[in-house]
Amino acid sequence: MKEPMPDATRRPRRLPGTSLEQRGDHVIVCDADRNVMLALNESAAALWELCDGSTTIEEMVMAICEVSSISPAQARDDVERTLAEFERARLLVAVDV
Repeated sequence: MKEPMPDATRRPRRLPGTSLEQRGDHVIVCDADRNVMLALNESAAALWELCDGSTTIEEMVMAICEVSSISPAQARDDVERTLAEFERARLLVAVDV
């Protein structure tokens, strides 16, 4: 089942206290307070950096399109899927404007 489509104006923000760490060949988001770790691929790590509370989901999609050869529709699907994974791990706080 596909996740519900998030509002493109939503501005996801990393949960305070989380960090992005390089461990060998792996990039990992860590929340030491809750003992949560999530391994990320290169694209997901780049998206994590955009979760700053000021970048909208639509801006994230456009940024992904600028650095890759995928279509806006594919970028939107990838962004939505990755953000849903971050949210399931409770690593984001949504900032609505």
